[in-house]
Amino acid sequence: MSLELPPQAHDIFDKAGQYALEDSKFSAYGLESVTKDHVKEVCDRATESYARKELHWPRSRIAKPTILVQVGDGGPFKDLGSCIEDFVKRLRRMFGSSPPKQLPTYPLGFVAFSSGSARDKATIVLAHHADDVWLLDYCLVSVDVQLASSLDSLRMGNVTADDILNRYGGQ
Repeated sequence: MSLELPPQAHDIFDKAGQYALEDSKFSAYGLESVTKDHVKEVCDRATESYARKELHWPRSRIAKPTILVQVGDGGPFKDLGSCIEDFVKRLRRMFGSSPPKQLPTYPLGFVAFSSGSARDKATIVLAHHADDVWLLDYCLVSVDVQLASSLDSLRMGNVTADDILNRYGGQ
């Protein structure tokens, strides 16, 4: 299910391919009545679940990664559209400030958490290229090892946005 792209988003997504993304972090937004504390708690839970189950943390030499970072000091966002606007605005500022070769923010997607029945699910919004056009699509992923594992695989280049959307798009 494609979402509407803000003006000039295509140019921003084109620039993203020129940078190393391995250490970039996914922006995490709270929707509706989700508080900043809840977003941070869910980000920590997803990352710790992944670190324990996949990286065998804390018994391994590998440190617990930072995959998600909460954004939006102004409180919860109304809907995915307002998250998209904020995300693109943040990317525009980041690319306009002569970033290093390694980006602090993952530039091709973000995560949103909502309240109610979807409380144990996260919405992953991803930009992907289809027929020479950038599209934004989303899918729901369980807030556990699946979420952090999927995001880490994306930023490492082990999977593509299409892989994630195809895997979780029917949920």
